[in-house]
Amino acid sequence: MKIPGSKSTNLNGKSGAAQLRPSLAYIRKALGSRAERLLVQFHIQNGRFIDQNYSKSVAASRQLKYTFHGQIIPPLVLTTPEEVNELLTFYPVRISAEESERSWDHAMTSMDHFLIMAQAGPARNLRYLDNFLLVLKPNGKMVFISDDHTHSAYAFTLAKHLGAFGKDPALFQFDEHEDNVINTTLHSRLARDLKLEMVARCCKSGLEIHQFLAFACHIGLLKKEDINYVLTANLAGKMGPLPPDKEPRLEGGKYPSLGQVPEAVENARKAGKKTIMSLDLDLLAYLHDPLFPAAKKEKVKAITEEQVMAVLEQTAKEASFITIALSPDYFNVPETVIRRIIGGIVEAA
Repeated sequence: MKIPGSKSTNLNGKSGAAQLRPSLAYIRKALGSRAERLLVQFHIQNGRFIDQNYSKSVAASRQLKYTFHGQIIPPLVLTTPEEVNELLTFYPVRISAEESERSWDHAMTSMDHFLIMAQAGPARNLRYLDNFLLVLKPNGKMVFISDDHTHSAYAFTLAKHLGAFGKDPALFQFDEHEDNVINTTLHSRLARDLKLEMVARCCKSGLEIHQFLAFACHIGLLKKEDINYVLTANLAGKMGPLPPDKEPRLEGGKYPSLGQVPEAVENARKAGKKTIMSLDLDLLAYLHDPLFPAAKKEKVKAITEEQVMAVLEQTAKEASFITIALSPDYFNVPETVIRRIIGGIVEAA
């Protein structure tokens, strides 16, 4: 994919290069020849590198199904592993219980629904990020952290631009949901030769959270047969896609259980493919989210966080690029849990 560069980064701001976080020396040492390709996409603001396509807080599109009043799309900040805790801060978005996707689960019994609604109360606060983060590790690996998976499509495009994808990478999608619905309206007006700012525009205003994989395939970042869906429902070994619904979805792909992931990653390596890891924290909602449906939890409750994290961390170690989505409406848990999981992945990468 050809992605023309945008305006050059201004390195002559009042703060001076010595005060930048991370420093230019850190970025160039971590990325080598790829550093300038990254820097050209960022500008300096208050001593930090901010992505030019995600530079200001903007109201999330109310035209999209999975957005709430008060939700914003924040800036994307380049940072280091040591600064993640400092920058991983949240603002509340208050929604009614009726708005929650959890209350729309048709597999729930009426009693399940009653208990969830009673527990949720008339309204609850969801945790949304003050900043999206692009964490650059000293080894050159990058971890992208966002609210929902929508913006992972932009992160994939940036990673492709930086050479982290290689040719036909193997994606390991750790998620409660497949997120592979096809947006036919959006697809019909997009070419495969896209600029980063065009992808950013689509992610901000036209792409739903459950459509990012089909979108990534449509613009040539991935091949659908190279997607490995590691789903909550399959953690204990149940194989196959989720039950079909009325929306068109990507066909194909693989559905490894948690225990089969290490072998699948190794097979990708032997085939000369780079591994991309995409984690949605709702994968672990069955362990931590009080609103997770009891009927679904029963099937996988024996799989512990330690078992899941061991596979996630090993995959992160092998991956050339990683995205993490918080899924606030699906992963309604204490902030300490979010920090623990993200910290483990960033450290392992």
